[in-house]
Amino acid sequence: MNLENLKKYAEGMSNTYPDLDEQIRDLYFLAEQEVQSGESETHECELAITDIKALIAKWDIQVERLKRGEVELVSEDEFNQLIVDAAEKGEKIEFEDE
Repeated sequence: MNLENLKKYAEGMSNTYPDLDEQIRDLYFLAEQEVQSGESETHECELAITDIKALIAKWDIQVERLKRGEVELVSEDEFNQLIVDAAEKGEKIEFEDE
């Protein structure tokens, strides 16, 4: 695999998963930067593909959870109010890493 093929793969995945476009692009550009700094092109492309596949798998799981109703969606204003309310109660607020 080379950067040219990685770019085509990343573009295809970005088109298929437009909500992940920015993150997929970031993974491509990271691989490109690593290659420019002297890392193995094949290795960096393989890492990027592995990371893109993992990102998509995580996304698919989240979508399935939404479809099954396991995740409650709230508006941004409601989310912000939940944080304010929790902070006022002295609750510790933790966020999951993406």
